[in-house]
Parts: sequence; structure tokens; C-alpha cells
Amino acid sequence: MKTNRTLFRKLPLIAAVFGTVLFSSCSDDDDIENGKSVNVKVVNSAEASGSQDFYIDGTKVTTVSENQASSYIATTNSGNDRDVEFKTTGSSEVYASEDVDLKDNKNYTFILSGTGNSAKITATEDDLSAPASGKAKIRFVHLNSAAGKVDLGVVANNKLVSNVAYGDVSNFFEVEAGAQVLNVYPAGQANSNLALNFAALNAGRIYTVILKGSSEVSLQVISHN
Repeated sequence: MKTNRTLFRKLPLIAAVFGTVLFSSCSDDDDIENGKSVNVKVVNSAEASGSQDFYIDGTKVTTVSENQASSYIATTNSGNDRDVEFKTTGSSEVYASEDVDLKDNKNYTFILSGTGNSAKITATEDDLSAPASGKAKIRFVHLNSAAGKVDLGVVANNKLVSNVAYGDVSNFFEVEAGAQVLNVYPAGQANSNLALNFAALNAGRIYTVILKGSSEVSLQVISHN
């Protein structure tokens, strides 16, 4: 079990096309009210983890099987330094834990990845505003522990984000609906060395694409709406 207090490194954006990359995080804020409404989505991306129970401050919120994600769940858990934990279902073993600040009336996703001492929870505050007509929204989370820094895009020879390191989370980008291939480039290189297929993105939908695994790169795509 590993206890983390992680928030996110910034990713350089292809500035000429998209401007500045922003990052969702659970920031320190002494004015956060306790016990207000918070919506949480829980994702189990950890290899060979089995089913995991998710807790906030000792209260079980939901159970997620390996490679699965919950829908958003309404809780009353806003506040500073909330203790979030994944525990292996049917035991008291804490697989990973994290302290986070949760603002009231916000939406958060908690992603479990890694194993043993490398187990971690990645927490994001989610922008669920609708994309433009005919577009989908997509963001990337790099949780493949064996991969180095990469550039990513969903259209050949058109990178959305560059120099993505392990643990990084991008902002959401609007893309054309129908995209179904993630092109992975060694950071700074012109040619993709890996193309990973996923179900076509639907207009009006919001997605997170997770690069995961400890050896080969695999994908987990979750929908937020």
C-alpha cells in the first residue's frame, strides 16, 4: 500500500494551435465547506487488482471491478484533507490512499493504478461543460509506468499534447466526433510508433483516455456523460 498526496505536473501544449494547457486539481483552500454535495466517479485501472471498494473518510462509496468505472455518485463529502482509499473487496487491506480537498458542487474522478508500492490514486476535478455541436471532449491520463514521455493525438500527424510524463493529466480538448485511434509518439518525434484503437467518440460526449499498464501500453476509455 502506498499513500500519496499527488497533484499534477503541467504539460506543454502545442501552443500555436491550442493555447495554454490547464490542469484540474484538488487545490488547498481553507474556505472549502464541509459536508456539502460532491459528485465522484471511481475508476479501477490497476492491473491484477481485482475488485476494489472506494472509501471517503472511512465511509464506503462504491465498489469497482478491475478495468471498470462507476457512474457519478452524489456524496456529502466536501472539505479539506479528505482521506480517500481503495481497499481490496472483502478485506481491510488498503490498496492505495490519498488526501484530497473536495469543493462543494464539483465533479471529481478518482483513478486507481499500479500495484504494491507503486499503487496510486490520481484525482481530477472534471469540467463537464458541453462541447460544441458535432464535437466530443477528450483528455489524457498517462499511467503506464514503463513508458517514457510521449506526445498524443487522435488525428494522424496532428498532436494534441506533447511531452506527457507518467502521472500527468491533460485538460479537456474538443475533437471531431468519430475519432477512434490514439496515436502515441515518442516525445518530440514526428512519427507515431503506436496506434491504439478505441470505440468511436460520439458528438456531445466527454471522455478520459487512460494510458495504463506496467509493460505494454493499453487503453481504458471512460465516458463522463
